[in-house]
Amino acid sequence: LSPFYHLSEAHLFYNLTSLLWKGIQLETSMGSAEFASMVAALLGLSQGITLLLSKGLLLLGDETSYFSQAAGFSGVLFGMKVVLNAWSDDFIYLHGIAIPSKYAAWAELILIQAFIPDTSFLGHLGGILAGLVYLWLRRSFNGPDLLAFLISSVAKAVTWQ
Repeated sequence: LSPFYHLSEAHLFYNLTSLLWKGIQLETSMGSAEFASMVAALLGLSQGITLLLSKGLLLLGDETSYFSQAAGFSGVLFGMKVVLNAWSDDFIYLHGIAIPSKYAAWAELILIQAFIPDTSFLGHLGGILAGLVYLWLRRSFNGPDLLAFLISSVAKAVTWQ
């Protein structure tokens, strides 16, 4: 449940505005059912990858409690940023340096960690990796998105269409 727990009102506000910005763009281009499917997939993937990274560090002897650092929807938002910018030819500019938009999530990961060191590095990294896994899975399996199909079927049944 950690994606739905936020450490402060400012944390919740930042994540909600980020979700609004990315969500509008992605849902408009994908459609509601596929967008909901992607969010569900990114939620599971980002949490699973973060858990695996945390457990891997624990097994390597790092006794830091990474499990308690993960809070908020940021992992999913980082995954959404990867999906949103995957095919973009645009650039972002950070202090006069042009960075291709498809690497924006990596740049944000480094900047957030540099300026706000208490943030969950593994949670954000897990989100980026989840976005990459999601894109790989979408490219690998051509055909209908089963989860999107189920969501749209339930929506049609509920609205009696």
